[in-house]
Amino acid sequence: MFEVGTLSFGALLGVVVVALLGHALTVRREKSKTLRQAASNFRDAFVVARKRIEAGEHEVTVIADLFSAHEDARLKYLDYFVGQERETLR
Repeated sequence: MFEVGTLSFGALLGVVVVALLGHALTVRREKSKTLRQAASNFRDAFVVARKRIEAGEHEVTVIADLFSAHEDARLKYLDYFVGQERETLR
C-alpha cells in the first residue's frame, strides 16, 4: 500500500471518514436540539391561555385576548423549518 511517512493511505482514509462521520452526527444533534428548544418555546406560549381557561375564564375570550401572542409563536416556530416541512405546517 502507498506509504506517507509511517502512516499508510488506508489509515489516513480511515481518519478522514471517522472525522466526517463525527461532524455529521454533531450537526444533526445540534439541529435536533435547536428544534426541541423551538418546540418548547412554542408550547410555552400557550401555557398562559391554558391556565386562564383552567381558572374558569371562557375559552373564546382567552383565545381572542392571546391570539397575537399565539400567532407570533407560530411564526417563530415556522422559522426553524424549510421546504416541504414548512409548507405542511402553514
